[in-house]
Amino acid sequence: MWRVFCIFAALAAACDDGRIQEQETETYEEGYSVRLIGAVSGVGSWTDGYSVVLAGFEDGNDYAVISKALPLGDEAVDMELNGIGQEVDELRLCVVNRLRESVFDYYTWRTEELDLSAGVLRLSMPDSVAADMYTCLQRAVFDRTCVACHGVGGRAAAGLDLCEGKSRPALVGQPATVVDGGVRVVPGDADSSVLYQMVATGLSQSMGIDHSDMLSADGTEMKLLKDWIDHGTD
Repeated sequence: MWRVFCIFAALAAACDDGRIQEQETETYEEGYSVRLIGAVSGVGSWTDGYSVVLAGFEDGNDYAVISKALPLGDEAVDMELNGIGQEVDELRLCVVNRLRESVFDYYTWRTEELDLSAGVLRLSMPDSVAADMYTCLQRAVFDRTCVACHGVGGRAAAGLDLCEGKSRPALVGQPATVVDGGVRVVPGDADSSVLYQMVATGLSQSMGIDHSDMLSADGTEMKLLKDWIDHGTD
């Protein structure tokens, strides 16, 4: 039986021009629909191969079963995702790569916790979501992996503070303190950036702490960092 439900979300800040909107998958023959209303900024800041989407996932799987890209440009979002099947256990506002693998989740709704018998389901959320590429990198990489040594509690190893609001000015175009003549981040050139070399090569192995195994084993965080630098660090 065709059933339609709506989700109204007033969303907020929490991290197609060549993007992967052609990979949206929607099935209208059966399933239910959700509607997303809110404000999401920075959707157009992403480089090729990424999209900010509303998507459905099965438990234990970070590859979207169904997804729809948010519109580029206008921050106001009013969209529907249709044909969501019973196999979907979670709905996420997230960033996905070309394979529709989640790179970072902004919000997650468990379908088992939603009152799908209601004609309109309202979710209480903050005012807007910052979904630009840099904010995602900050939250997915720097906050999770780096700030314990580079920023939290005033501790900034190698004089590098990677806390939110401080990381970009501390990195972009700044001389490296651990590599003579090196630059922490060279916009547009990840391979020449000391930050990328520290996590992608064995450069740090002789420095007391090996950074080469700090990012996720599946490579999504490493690629996000590289793509951000190569994209120009906006």
